[in-house]
Amino acid sequence: MSRPPLSCRTISPTWGEIALSFLLSPIFNVAKEEQTAEPLISPLVGEISGRTEEGAKERGFDHCHQGHPHELGCVRIFLAVARAGQILGAAKRLELNHATVSRRIAALEEALRTKLFRRLTTGSELTPAGERFLDIAERMESDMIAARSTIAGEGDDVSGTVRIGAPDGFGVAFLAKRLGEITALHRELTIQLVPVPRSFSLSRREADIAITVERPTEGRLVAGKLVDYTLGLFASRAYAETSGLPKTAAELGRHTLIGYVPDLIVSPSLDYAAEFSPDWRTSFAISSALGQAEAVRSGAGIGILHTFVARSMPELVPVDIVAPIRRAYWLVYHESVRPLRRVQLVANFITKAVEREKGLFV
Repeated sequence: MSRPPLSCRTISPTWGEIALSFLLSPIFNVAKEEQTAEPLISPLVGEISGRTEEGAKERGFDHCHQGHPHELGCVRIFLAVARAGQILGAAKRLELNHATVSRRIAALEEALRTKLFRRLTTGSELTPAGERFLDIAERMESDMIAARSTIAGEGDDVSGTVRIGAPDGFGVAFLAKRLGEITALHRELTIQLVPVPRSFSLSRREADIAITVERPTEGRLVAGKLVDYTLGLFASRAYAETSGLPKTAAELGRHTLIGYVPDLIVSPSLDYAAEFSPDWRTSFAISSALGQAEAVRSGAGIGILHTFVARSMPELVPVDIVAPIRRAYWLVYHESVRPLRRVQLVANFITKAVEREKGLFV
């Protein structure tokens, strides 16, 4: 299966490497007296078993009752708490009761002889030792996902859910119109599109795939550039007839300007008003890119719009007094989900769809 061009090509460690990295880690604070340690790599009975503590055994958590760090049941509970930021949220996600999750985390901390979480009034925060164990746990999770994907076989149809987080302009104006093609081909696949102007934490599994406007620089993330896109000044034909259009950037101050809410932008690269005019003063601010486009289309004023969105609105005309600016979209997912066929399928679909219609964006 072909994959999108990705800028991060790391190789997941073997189980032996995970074992070694953990045993050498300072968080394994073993007392100086002689200890008898269990092997880190044990049969994955808890994970491979089928769906009963009632339900905990069914979900593969029964082998976490002593908090052994090598049991995937413990790892899954630890990861759920780390990602949710609270025990209650993790319990809901795992379909376990709060006391069970709290007890298993305490057992895991006792087995590791260190605190993994700080209990706060607002939730649970990872300690430095917890941060170190998080990296190891995610690698274990990644290898397990890869093993499951291999065992499933390429002949099986793709199934499961893939959540895509995207800016509202790209998500609604481009993706929403095209993702039905992939669900029509794969009836067991469910797509969840979340097109909102916010950032998504892939490490907390808020999304499986994120479309971002900047290449990520931190975390175990795999990123590939999708496409460059442009933004320019636009007004409605009705506005042009009633108020006229500026002939220079200096004249923009005489017009009603529509823009974004500065303290709600998700990336510094989206704070671009000064690139059109150093004296830009927004009269009508909207946090949504599509909301700005609709306001401009209604005749409310002149705005900075995505070119590919504005072109789909025949009521709009370009205001060609400042050259369009260029930004980029990136497709990003967490390294641990790289082996999932459904994630690769959707990532490839998005990449190819953008490639076919690249001319829309510039």
